[in-house]
Amino acid sequence: MTSFSHFTHCLSTMAIDENRFVRIFRKEKRNAEKAARGAKRDVKRTMHNVENAFRPPWYQRAWDRIKRPFAR
Repeated sequence: MTSFSHFTHCLSTMAIDENRFVRIFRKEKRNAEKAARGAKRDVKRTMHNVENAFRPPWYQRAWDRIKRPFAR
């Protein structure tokens, strides 16, 4: 008599494993996209900070006056 105990996957568990596999990679993709957005935002913020460092003080005061009515 042959023992089938070494076969751990039947068809239904294989489908579940495939779905889990797809779900895991979907989550990884979302995390990677989120990290890319964060990195892009950081680069933009750094670029903006560098631009502001070279601007004269009156520019920042004028810009603050423009932004003030829209502040939350």
